[in-house]
Amino acid sequence: MGNDNVVKFANRRLQILPTAYRQSYAHCQVEVQLRLDNTLVVSYEGQLLRTRPAPDEAPVLRKQTAMAITEREARQPLKPASSHPWKQSVFR
Repeated sequence: MGNDNVVKFANRRLQILPTAYRQSYAHCQVEVQLRLDNTLVVSYEGQLLRTRPAPDEAPVLRKQTAMAITEREARQPLKPASSHPWKQSVFR
């Protein structure tokens, strides 16, 4: 279990949701069971925990962000029109 409440098992990442018992399960030892219907069940001290698919890992997110930045940089910068207030003279 990592700092981000994510457990990795069978090439899948599950995020543990907070419960009334604990807000965070970071660094706890949890039990992960792969059921016959190919679902994963996570338990802590005999108590089943609610999970959801975890977001992508940081390197994947960094790559997606870098691609978005390069797409933005590829666009031509916008130039204000000649009638824009910034283009007007201070003295009239």
